[in-house]
Amino acid sequence: QRPPVAFVLLEGEGTGAEVGSAATVLDEKLRRKEAQTTEAAPDGVVVASDYLGNVVWVDEATGAILAPPPSSTAAGDGPAIFRQVPGVAEIGLINAPMLTGVSMVDALSPVGRGQNVLVVGEDGDGAMQSLACDALKFQSRLPAGASCLYAHTAPSDVSRASALARLKAAGILPRTCLVVSTASAPSPAAAAESVAVAAAAVAAGEGIARRKPEGGHALVVVDDLESHRDAWDHTTGVLVELYGRDAVVQQDMDGGASSEKRAFFSSLVQRAGKLNDELGGGSLTLMLLAGYVPESSGDATSSYALEEFEGYAEKVKERLEILSKANIDITDAVLQKIGIPSPTVSEEAKRGRLTLQHLDDLVSMSDGQIWLDPLGAPTTHRPPVNVRKSLARVGIGADTVSKADASAIRDLVGGLRFDFQQAATAQEEAASAAAFDSGAKKAQIRHQAWLSALYQEAGEVRSLGEQCVALCAAVSGELDGVGQGGERVAEMVEFVRGRIPEVLAGI
Repeated sequence: QRPPVAFVLLEGEGTGAEVGSAATVLDEKLRRKEAQTTEAAPDGVVVASDYLGNVVWVDEATGAILAPPPSSTAAGDGPAIFRQVPGVAEIGLINAPMLTGVSMVDALSPVGRGQNVLVVGEDGDGAMQSLACDALKFQSRLPAGASCLYAHTAPSDVSRASALARLKAAGILPRTCLVVSTASAPSPAAAAESVAVAAAAVAAGEGIARRKPEGGHALVVVDDLESHRDAWDHTTGVLVELYGRDAVVQQDMDGGASSEKRAFFSSLVQRAGKLNDELGGGSLTLMLLAGYVPESSGDATSSYALEEFEGYAEKVKERLEILSKANIDITDAVLQKIGIPSPTVSEEAKRGRLTLQHLDDLVSMSDGQIWLDPLGAPTTHRPPVNVRKSLARVGIGADTVSKADASAIRDLVGGLRFDFQQAATAQEEAASAAAFDSGAKKAQIRHQAWLSALYQEAGEVRSLGEQCVALCAAVSGELDGVGQGGERVAEMVEFVRGRIPEVLAGI
């Protein structure tokens, strides 16, 4: 077993770090509320109850994390930054939605209070961050919405400034607890700091969820998980340097997911949870952002042999064997279409392959995934959610007690995923046919109507009542043949608000 990782904040000349460099948490309002309600942690590294709104320090005598000034802060009365995931005896059923205000998510890949959800998108295009901000914006507007926290882990001044600007533009910075890394460039120390930043934000959320006598609800966005992977890779390299390759399992050397690596990431991912009534019924919901670097299209005509994919994940090789048996040439164009990196030798290509392997590992740990197509890709819908890849593991189906979706939406969108799949299949078949048959045309009209109902630009969040109006319009056929229906939906919402406002309020 790999030994535990210890996080030490150094002080003094030559250490490269100053006291207070671990994480900065901003939000005085949430700080005061948290200070009155958190409980003592029985063991482990702890956060003082009023650490929110301050730079954190380390108490030399106790090793506790303190908010400055140390002389005026009592240690040991806050949630542990690093703690075990909730046990089975602590967990209750997922029975309420964590609405995002984004219909494409709330209808097709709903998130429940107490779940963790992986948001996957292309690095640098901002789609993941925009979706996360929309969710925070929606919750911050609700009278009984979740407390919102945002952990920015990237060791980059530019990225940090961009995150601040995005939160300010959305109007949610005053109502969001922001935990940030202070590093300006990637390094092993910066990666370790980023892990602590994410853990500190989650600890703050746990403090809210475990309030007494009645637990609160917290939504924590972690942007993003790349530094966690860098920290793991660095510790792997250190162990190999000190003890040789036998000190780590082969999967770690190949970039795969050993049981130890899964445990490392699960220690963050699985901290989400809905607490049972005996513990106050609070919840901690995690929205984890994970980016990937798209591969260049390469030569669309050159093909690869199966032997060239040695070292790829077994699941990937099985998919390629199926293509080969079907006499389909494995070209760069085919690989790009199915999301598998080409077997090239460039460092960028290797990192792309490892990134996809890493995403597969994270997907297997998460309660659900929201996959976003690149913003530059040709698409008729916004946000660019890839419905085929996106999935909610709780809250779909009439035979489950747990529910992650809103009942009002559930009654409207039954079978919607099937309609999307049917329309996509019809479109693929039509690509090789002379024309649509009547059934295919009908499926396409219904598909476009649903896309019109679900269409929202970044920053446009809808109340639950407004979402139901849009979905009702699609169900009743009011959006058939209208094309992109954003304006049409807005007109219908205003009509309902003017004629029967009590209906929207009731929903």
